Amino acid sequence: MSNSKEMLIMGIDPGTVACGWAVGGLDGIPTATGSIVSSTTVDTNLRIFKVADDLAEVASQWRVSFVYCESPMVFVGVKAALALGGLSAVINYTIWKKTGLQVNYLKPTEIRKLLHVPKIDKLKGVKLKKGDIKQNSIAWIRELMDDLQ
Repeated sequence: MSNSKEMLIMGIDPGTVACGWAVGGLDGIPTATGSIVSSTTVDTNLRIFKVADDLAEVASQWRVSFVYCESPMVFVGVKAALALGGLSAVINYTIWKKTGLQVNYLKPTEIRKLLHVPKIDKLKGVKLKKGDIKQNSIAWIRELMDDLQ
């Protein structure tokens, strides 16, 4: 597990079939990564509740201080949008209910930069300077932590 003095952040890449997660500290070094994979033969609603429950268990096990979920960005159709919207809502509620933590939403690139996860989305026309988002996100998290104390 983690050192009790270390502030850990959990990032979630939501999906009803494959859902990725990463836990890391403010130093940007991933502490743990994983994925939750479900069969497409299982009812979508059951998959959503299983994914949310497993993510809440990860957050609890690693004693994370903040949870960030990628904002649903759906370009594949109404059915997928509804499933991801439902998943996001259930993740938010389940993690809050089991850990007391609020799930915050960021763009995929912001979470990956924050946690230094190697896969980076290729977005047309977007130019990011190395470290900009990570530094801004960490500063924002530190301000938020100061406000909470």
